[in-house]
Amino acid sequence: MIQAMKDPKHEGFRGRLSPNGDALFVSNEINAGFAAVGPEENLFSPVIKSAEALNFPSLAQRVQELTEKVRSGGVAAADLQGASITLTNIGAFEATRGTPFVIPGQLAMLAAGSILEKPRFTGGKGDERRAEPRMLIVLKLVFDHRPFNGSHAASFLRTIKQNLETMDVKALAGA
Repeated sequence: MIQAMKDPKHEGFRGRLSPNGDALFVSNEINAGFAAVGPEENLFSPVIKSAEALNFPSLAQRVQELTEKVRSGGVAAADLQGASITLTNIGAFEATRGTPFVIPGQLAMLAAGSILEKPRFTGGKGDERRAEPRMLIVLKLVFDHRPFNGSHAASFLRTIKQNLETMDVKALAGA
């Protein structure tokens, strides 16, 4: 998601709407939220500020730090403000699909379901086709339609999909 937000054609997803919703202010900084469960199963959306400046290990460390603050009940109001988009992992609850809502003040919410191994057809048409196992995830993007239309959202999701399909996991982990 963060990598897709770096793409100039998706710069609007780095923005925030004015209080009355009539203007979109785009930032070079990527402030992305993520869903975290706190005490008594309350859901919070802590914000990773300047996420574009973090490498993958640093990003993972920041997620861990903020998650611990949420779980301990020590998350501050400042930790919950400023995101333009939030990622929620409904897959953590063994769900494959769900419909999140956009947090007021943000532009979008991306839901990621469980990653499942499923058969997929490859190799062309007819007798050339064969079923092969593939790891699949359902992503759902809900968004504020004032600054975006369905074409913008589809393009953003397509970029996320392409990034997931081509990422080098070992390189991300620093291996």
